[in-house]
Amino acid sequence: MRYLIASDIDKTLIKNYKTDISEKTKQIINKLKNNNNLFVIASGRPLENIKRLYGKNCDYIVGSNGAIIYDTKHQKIIYKNPINKQTCKDIINTIGDNYEKYTICTKSGWNINTKNTYTPIYKEEKLIK
Repeated sequence: MRYLIASDIDKTLIKNYKTDISEKTKQIINKLKNNNNLFVIASGRPLENIKRLYGKNCDYIVGSNGAIIYDTKHQKIIYKNPINKQTCKDIINTIGDNYEKYTICTKSGWNINTKNTYTPIYKEEKLIK
């Protein structure tokens, strides 16, 4: 029987927000894959961040909280479900000043909002139509 095993990254696949997967964990992942199972990383992180740090360790990446799925073997996006610009504006207006910091993705890339000052963080995914 073939299995698909999915794991989050932060405090699941890696401890304490470090960037490296432990050697023991890499051995377990390789053993799973060598037994014809699929290993998937599923995270709220953006795709390019996951690809750069962990792409060689998995078969698929589910990034941006499920908004994008990437096939690492064929190096292509196989699913992408962006939210429209008006929905994004509605969310930002609803958030208002209730949160000191939040992250959004615009046509220019991922941004972090701190007290209404936008700073580009990632310029990889365009998840708003």
